[in-house]
Amino acid sequence: MSSLRDDAKSRHSAGWPGTEELAWARWDTWFGTALPVFLFLVLSQTFDRLLRNNELLTIPWALQLVDPDWLPQDWLLNTPVGNQLLTATLTGALVKQFGFVYGAVLLRVISYGLLAAGLASLLRAVRIPAAYAVVALWVFLAMGQGIAAGEWIFRAAESKTFAYAWVFFGLAHLVERRYTWAYGFFGLATSFHFLVGGYTLLAALLLSLHERCPPRLLAKSLALFGAWAVVGIYNVAQELLAGLPPDNASYVLAYIRQPHHLAPATWEGMWPVRLALFIAAWIVVYLHARSVPGTRRLLLFGAFTIIPFGVGLAVAPFDHQGAFLQYFPFRLGDTLFPLIVLLGTYHVAVRWTNRSMLAPLLVLSACMLMVSAAHAFAKQARKFDGNVREQRPWVEVCEWIRQQTPRDVVVLTPPTKPSFTVLAQRATVFQFRFFPFTRAAIPEWHARLIDVTGGAKLEKTGFAAGPQLEAAYHDLTDAELARIARKYGAELIVARCADRLDLTLEYSNGTYCVYRPGASP
Repeated sequence: MSSLRDDAKSRHSAGWPGTEELAWARWDTWFGTALPVFLFLVLSQTFDRLLRNNELLTIPWALQLVDPDWLPQDWLLNTPVGNQLLTATLTGALVKQFGFVYGAVLLRVISYGLLAAGLASLLRAVRIPAAYAVVALWVFLAMGQGIAAGEWIFRAAESKTFAYAWVFFGLAHLVERRYTWAYGFFGLATSFHFLVGGYTLLAALLLSLHERCPPRLLAKSLALFGAWAVVGIYNVAQELLAGLPPDNASYVLAYIRQPHHLAPATWEGMWPVRLALFIAAWIVVYLHARSVPGTRRLLLFGAFTIIPFGVGLAVAPFDHQGAFLQYFPFRLGDTLFPLIVLLGTYHVAVRWTNRSMLAPLLVLSACMLMVSAAHAFAKQARKFDGNVREQRPWVEVCEWIRQQTPRDVVVLTPPTKPSFTVLAQRATVFQFRFFPFTRAAIPEWHARLIDVTGGAKLEKTGFAAGPQLEAAYHDLTDAELARIARKYGAELIVARCADRLDLTLEYSNGTYCVYRPGASP
């Protein structure tokens, strides 16, 4: 245990690279580190794809959780929220109070504050100045936040976003070998998102064993992890007790709905080159920072996050049903590994640049990035009108439905229009982006997909299948649309305007029409 105390003291010694750069200005405080990181995230990310991605699913789902009378007829929104429970409760309360768009903005700002706080704790633990962190974050955002699997940390406020914030807090303790607190925060991350917390726990255990953590201390730490992970453990236990879904559920998840996260064969671009470059960069950074205890541990943790990633790549060619891939082996390594490498590169810069020039250069670069982000933020804010950005004909048909139909109506809509729920605030039969959070509901989701596309064989999968899904829906005959509507209790059908003789026209704006299916023959 004395070695733990000695190590905690040694991080303040002059031998730590970067101490001089941190002390050149009087910003060597936690707040002085968190504030610029928070401002950069707010300026660069607040309006990025606002209500144009998963928020179109998570926000209505959260509102339905806290207000079950909102859309009681919507099948998907009334299925269990799974490991989204904590975030959904907060999200639902904010949206109910401030509305969809302003609630989403406020939720993002809250999540960026928590992320910045966690990052500030980690940056101070490994002696990396805030100016360099801003530059590293800019590079991380510019490269898409991930290596290949479409994962991200800083964007919409979702369960995994809050989970990553707690991971940063935990890493700040882990690199200083304060294992009990580290595992506690990892448990909290698990309660917010079981997969993020679970893979973090695996990497932390490997690092703890590598660092020869005393067994009694490790047991105490794991006990605190279990206590703080109780919500996540409960959610997973509920799903396990519900029984296993049919065999094709994993295939639907991995190869139809989530291939951008789970199926390497569908990934586009030069991702193998990106992966190789980051591994090579990790080696270079580790050679420069291995004498710095905290940074060395952070880099080792990053390397351990890439192990499930590598296993996933090895298994993928043989896992034709997604039996292993359904557990998202690429989730943690795809994002944390490159972020850790980018942060660790600071020590390479300290080693190979003029230290008297490095700090002013970093501050100047960070200020330029802040000004650029502020300019983009101001431009986006001027255009922001508090509404979901969509094509005008689609907004018009949604507004007509919201104003002219009862709240409990069910509407059959094109499967690639997830904004319908937010704009029309009515129940829908199926949306491709609206995927259930529990395995038990996947077969029903797949059955509805087959129905609304007429069983069309998809040439592409995932979001790349969007144009084909849209075309297949609009190619359905009047009789097929009416049959699907009656099957799922839909009183209205939204489709592109066409000569539909067997459906009753209720509204038209020239692009989209609203029909009634008519009486059953």
